[in-house]
Amino acid sequence: MVIECENKQDHKKGWYGFQFDDEHIVFVSARFCQRVRGFPTSDFSMVDIADEKGKIIAGYARNHGDPLVPLRTISKQEAGRLRIPEHMEIVSGNLTQIDTLLGVYI
Repeated sequence: MVIECENKQDHKKGWYGFQFDDEHIVFVSARFCQRVRGFPTSDFSMVDIADEKGKIIAGYARNHGDPLVPLRTISKQEAGRLRIPEHMEIVSGNLTQIDTLLGVYI
């Protein structure tokens, strides 16, 4: 399963959340896959390039699997109330609980 948080104005703030097993979600920054046709898919690989301090400064994705339809698309307004996850951050939980997991700010 995947959810999408679109931010058409600033791709650096958009992300995807992938449920990769029953208990974990991995987040992928949209800025590293925005130019990949057909993303997200059920199988993909990523290459990240980091600076000397370990901060990821560039990267790209390549699709290998079947296209996925997001379980949910989080609107720009909803995203403003959530903590923006780091690229490749892993969180314990289920995508159905994303609002709680990323701390809804009201």
